[in-house]
Amino acid sequence: MSEYFRIRNTVKYPTSLVVNAGSNLGLEIANALLEQGGYVILVDVLSEQNLQTIFNRLGQHSLFTLIDYAAVPHLEEDLRRLDYVFY
Repeated sequence: MSEYFRIRNTVKYPTSLVVNAGSNLGLEIANALLEQGGYVILVDVLSEQNLQTIFNRLGQHSLFTLIDYAAVPHLEEDLRRLDYVFY
């Protein structure tokens, strides 16, 4: 499961960031992007409930990473290579 908490270096997949990923809208956007073959970085408060909801809806996909809101300021360099941002 730890692989879901590391940002991967993916140049062959379009990379998207979805903020408030644990919401219904965030999960629908993330699911659609993953089904189209993209790599998705999901940002939300990583509470036990949010993690369970995200894995229940997206667990069948492998190309996503989970990031807690508190970690976002430390990711400036990684976030420069985003193709799309959904907020």
